[in-house]
Amino acid sequence: MINVNATILLQIIHFLILLFILNRLLIQPIMRVINDREKHMADRYKLLADFKEETEGLVEKCVSIERNARIDAGENSSRLRREAIEIAEKIFSNTKEEVTTIRSETEKEVNNKLKEAQQYLQTEAAVLAEELIEKVLGRRVVN
Repeated sequence: MINVNATILLQIIHFLILLFILNRLLIQPIMRVINDREKHMADRYKLLADFKEETEGLVEKCVSIERNARIDAGENSSRLRREAIEIAEKIFSNTKEEVTTIRSETEKEVNNKLKEAQQYLQTEAAVLAEELIEKVLGRRVVN
């Protein structure tokens, strides 16, 4: 049978003292380190979530800027194409007018030269006709 005497009471007291000492020297410091590590990890996860949110915002902003830049580039390209077409049409129109002007001036010059040549040829034809008549008739014809 179990005898209850003073040794069991001393063993209980020693056990309680051991629990107190272990709690103070071992369990509380380990629990403090675990709690600190959990707090540190929670802070890191929160910081990571903040960085992720900020990164998503920056990515969205970059996509928006790129989209706007593409739209602006398309508009600028269309505007520049229209301006280039207008300039080309003006140049073509001016060139057409210049060609028309040069053609009309050239035609005038050709007509003038043709008239001069016709007058010269008429004069020469008259002279040749007179010379031919003189040679054929052997005398001079007076007009």
